[in-house]
Amino acid sequence: MFAKILYKTIIYYENNKTRGTTYTYTVRCLDSKGNFASGYDKNGTRNTFIAPPAISKVSKAGKGNPVKWKRVPKAAGYRLYRKTVNTSWSRLADVCEGTSYTDTSAKKGNVYSYTLRCLDKNGNLISFCISNTKYYRNGVLADGKITVNGQTYNFDKGLFRSGYQKINGKRYYYNSKGVIVKNTIVGSKRKGWYYADKNGVCCESEEMRLAAEYMMTYCKGDTLD
Repeated sequence: MFAKILYKTIIYYENNKTRGTTYTYTVRCLDSKGNFASGYDKNGTRNTFIAPPAISKVSKAGKGNPVKWKRVPKAAGYRLYRKTVNTSWSRLADVCEGTSYTDTSAKKGNVYSYTLRCLDKNGNLISFCISNTKYYRNGVLADGKITVNGQTYNFDKGLFRSGYQKINGKRYYYNSKGVIVKNTIVGSKRKGWYYADKNGVCCESEEMRLAAEYMMTYCKGDTLD
């Protein structure tokens, strides 16, 4: 099995790996036409894949949020990370004994998400982390409308609502942060284009839908990015 990596990429992420399986890797250079331009290390580099644990429970206690997970074989410890709705992941703690940690810095009413990476006996990272994690508020899964620092986010069982949603017979479009998009064309080529009014309600008349499709296809391209 091989993967071709072009241009300036120097990092490759492999999916669909099996926990506990040892893989061997080697690299060979290509020229601009895709032909081999170097030899390769026939022995390669061996690595045993260790899948990171998922957070199994976040609850609420008097002095913070207790976070729990299941033990991972061959892991000597765990590095716990945390983020909020408007921050990136930041290191919270290294846990060398047990499979739980109490986040005493968690503030009441705020929304948090947690993830883990495994450590070896020397404190080196030996796994990636799960990035598509759920959000918790006061020890329970974030759900419905939640306002953080003046911005309202919409959750569905711990995850941001995203894409088209029908609410009380009206169509809305949520971006990747769970915020209703207003006063613009929303959607995608695959799921269709609509114009969202000042309240975020998508105009579903055939004339408006075709106009939105024309604008995104011929005037702006078929993506909102």
